[in-house]
Amino acid sequence: MFGTISATLFEIISIWGVLFIAILGLGYAFLLKTQIMKKDKGTKEMQEVWSAIRLGADAYLNRQLKSILPLIGVLTVVLFLSVYVIPPAGRRLNVLKI
Repeated sequence: MFGTISATLFEIISIWGVLFIAILGLGYAFLLKTQIMKKDKGTKEMQEVWSAIRLGADAYLNRQLKSILPLIGVLTVVLFLSVYVIPPAGRRLNVLKI
């Protein structure tokens, strides 16, 4: 099923369980979105307030993304290179053979 990767039955069930729950969560989010989008948008004043809140939230999230993106890049490189510090189980490098 997974090719050369060996996994226990518990690990396989856990992976499929996580995938199922993630898809279920996305379906529920889509259901909530469609319910909310069917509702009335309110008066003109309410839409103006919503627009101002949305602009502020977008600016805040953009600033957060710019702040955390370099950290994500560094962590990605560190995790990628960590295989050379501690090789994955089952793929030990023959460095310390005596």
